[in-house]
Amino acid sequence: MASIALDTSNTIGHPSGPEYQLAVGEGIYALQDDLHLATPHPHPSEHPPTNPNPLSTAPVRPSTGVRLSLSRINPRKPPHLYKIANLGSTRSNLATYSIKESERESRSSHDTSSDGVTAHLANVAGRTPGFGEDNALLTPALGKDGVKRKKPKTNIVKSNSSFVSRVMPHEAMTKRIQEHNPEDLFAFANINRAFQWLDLSSGNESKAQHIIKILFTKAHMLCHDINFTTKGPSHLDVIMGASTADIMWFEAFSQKYARINKNVCHRLVRVGLIV
Repeated sequence: MASIALDTSNTIGHPSGPEYQLAVGEGIYALQDDLHLATPHPHPSEHPPTNPNPLSTAPVRPSTGVRLSLSRINPRKPPHLYKIANLGSTRSNLATYSIKESERESRSSHDTSSDGVTAHLANVAGRTPGFGEDNALLTPALGKDGVKRKKPKTNIVKSNSSFVSRVMPHEAMTKRIQEHNPEDLFAFANINRAFQWLDLSSGNESKAQHIIKILFTKAHMLCHDINFTTKGPSHLDVIMGASTADIMWFEAFSQKYARINKNVCHRLVRVGLIV
């Protein structure tokens, strides 16, 4: 009997027709890409039931289907708002705001700088300090090169941990990462024991080809979240929650990771939400 592959490939289609369109008030939305993520087979160490009973009370491995997150490293900036002095109004505290549609657009002689909006609002409403801003214990430590960011240290591609079953990087992963546009749209998806990183801004067929795909041995990733605070041109943190109570910190660009609650140091409960 031929052995069953542990994973299959993603597929992408381009359907057309009225059944793939949605008409709403502002116009018609048409489906352009129909991307199906591969569902991984159970690990060989697991023995799936041949005839599962839907009424059985035996414990089963938790699963949440597909969870998807999108991220742009450098999204397009929103239009600039700046204050225009209202000289004809008798109310001194009122001002009108205009949208700067392009960087080359000039302003009238009555316009003030964009910082005037912030200063005006701060003077009117006061300023609320950020969390931990006035607490010295929560201030990041300064090193010789300024604030030192903590990073995971274990390379997941070269890892021999039993927690990770298999890692499949794209054959041109390094090139795709180095040549990516900061405005490209990345997608992260977890489905059962698989986790994928996709580039949805690439060519039609490349959209279905993962940048990296991780298969775990027994853990099912139930959720994940992207840290938009720490993301940058060369840094993108993703936190995953597993059915085995593990929390995994994965830095996408360096393919390094760290495990939290390893070997159930704190509590044996599945992680169903990361925010």
